[in-house]
Amino acid sequence: MLTSLHNKFTKKGVFMTKKFIFLIALACIMSLPTIHTTTNTPFHLISSANLSKKYKYIINLIYNKAHPDQLSPTLKALYLVIQNDKNSCSLKLVQNATTDALVLLKEIKNIFNKESEYNIVYDYLQEYGTTLQEEDSFDSITKKHTTEIPLSKISRHKYFHRIKKNKKLNRSCPKDFLNCCKGKRGRRGHRGHTGATGATGAAGIQGITGNTGATGAIGATGPEFCGVNELFLNANMLTGIVGEGGSSPVGLFPYGNNSQNAIVNGWELQPNIFGSRFTVGANFNIPNDLDATQPVTVILHLLIAHNGSVGNAQIQLNIDYRNSNDILGVEAPATGFSDTQTSPVFAVIEPPISAPNDSNLRQISIAIPLDITQITGDWAFMQVYRVDTAGYPDSIYLSTISVQYSRICAIP
Repeated sequence: MLTSLHNKFTKKGVFMTKKFIFLIALACIMSLPTIHTTTNTPFHLISSANLSKKYKYIINLIYNKAHPDQLSPTLKALYLVIQNDKNSCSLKLVQNATTDALVLLKEIKNIFNKESEYNIVYDYLQEYGTTLQEEDSFDSITKKHTTEIPLSKISRHKYFHRIKKNKKLNRSCPKDFLNCCKGKRGRRGHRGHTGATGATGAAGIQGITGNTGATGAIGATGPEFCGVNELFLNANMLTGIVGEGGSSPVGLFPYGNNSQNAIVNGWELQPNIFGSRFTVGANFNIPNDLDATQPVTVILHLLIAHNGSVGNAQIQLNIDYRNSNDILGVEAPATGFSDTQTSPVFAVIEPPISAPNDSNLRQISIAIPLDITQITGDWAFMQVYRVDTAGYPDSIYLSTISVQYSRICAIP
């Protein structure tokens, strides 16, 4: 069965694989420094091998029967963990995913042939979830290798038989469309009679043929256009500077400061006061389909918190391009950065005050065109910092960098 589930998972493609791996990393990673004070709690990791076989059968059943839009991120993450006994995640994720699974099981109960079969599966999952919530659940799971709950209403053999039988049923419809599942195709209806041919309209009067005009000159061949693309760098892919500014991104909590919500990372950029800058950098490869004859633009996505301040800001972008065996740096014989661009001065508008934590953010995008004549290498380094000295007095946060460009039609 695990092989079948693995094959289904593989068919969803590389994109879904990366998405699920990201969910696992997100669920199991320890919190980065935040701008809010939080209480540290033990980080309990358990593996797929610690979970009971009956429990994993139920999670697989729900995952394969529910519509993808009904699956919560924690339930998707748990499904990926149980595919391999070497995988592990936090006990909190298993607890939350079990709660989501109970809610979803009610929504898709129509996949069971009998109400009694649904009750057996639901009661077991509910009791298992209660066990996971107990104070000593982590020690119980890890010491006993797996947490097993006896079945009081049905034998172990019949339990797995009914789970497997219901897994063979068709996938259920989404919650709001349980009555619109595709049924068995009906018989083809009788062919209708051919309608009568309509009357032919009268032919119009032929006009006078005009003189043939002179052939125009052949125009220049226009450039081929093969669409646009982008290279993006998120906050976790950027670097800071030791001594001036942070050495890691700041964690922000616009969606809630609790264990149920993820942080939003951003690099702090402060005004250039007293010559002290908060500088953020990134090194990356130039995409091999980038057309350096067409405009290339860097889009900076910035986050603004509520501080009760007003003012303007301006950002400078330094970028260096190098080929293999080139020297990079600012000391001779290196020549420093290849290109320096400055954004227009822009107004920093904070979000309105909110309750109870005043944690909302405003996202703004700043576009900075690059000098395409300087894009001569296949490796690049970029650094970003504020150059305003008397504008907006508080920090703004760099969340992502997007390099947008036109694509070459054919790559040799």
